Amino acid sequence: MSKSEARARNRRGEGTQLRADIVAAARELIEETGDPGAVTLRAVARRVGIAAPSIYAHFADTEQILRAVIEEVFDEFLEHLASARVGIEDPRTRLMATCEAYLSYGAEHPALYTLMMGPNPSRHHTADAADGQDPDPRLREDGEGVDRLVGAESFALLIDDVTAAAAAGASRTDDPFMTATALWVGLHGLVRLRADAPQFPLPDQALLDRAVLEPIAQLTPPTA
Repeated sequence: MSKSEARARNRRGEGTQLRADIVAAARELIEETGDPGAVTLRAVARRVGIAAPSIYAHFADTEQILRAVIEEVFDEFLEHLASARVGIEDPRTRLMATCEAYLSYGAEHPALYTLMMGPNPSRHHTADAADGQDPDPRLREDGEGVDRLVGAESFALLIDDVTAAAAAGASRTDDPFMTATALWVGLHGLVRLRADAPQFPLPDQALLDRAVLEPIAQLTPPTA
């Protein structure tokens, strides 16, 4: 079915598929244009092949659609990071593998990365959604609480890697939360610099990554 053709009505029980189609359409619009502003009810409806009012059964407005995209992308991002660490037992190597996966995701999905990391209020869970849930002990309560941020699991993964590196003597840090935060800043800077200044003659990518990230992680020299 072409995008201009009307979408067949869902059978009973298939409403979740329509919701997924709406999110997928919004994601495609962002990737194609690089602009979350391209996500309008009319544009999404046209791409899915439905009437715009049909969206209201699943989303009240475009902000809710964008939040759903952000949540989906953060889940994908977390899976990307976790997959890069599979089978790596050395804490130092595992930490750097997580960092490399962060950088590769940002390079491969620049528009989605920008949306995911941008100043979007829909990234925050509501107070009601957090009720009855214990905060992740790895994440500090500061203001609204890191544990209430969409994507907090990916940051917790980085904290895990820094903590393991410190326990193994591969990092000199005594504050894994601070070090993981500093790494996140460094990683974000590398992703944005490569995206925003492609004309700048950056040195070898792997060497630059190590020069930026290893001191931030306070890594000790590898043992022979």
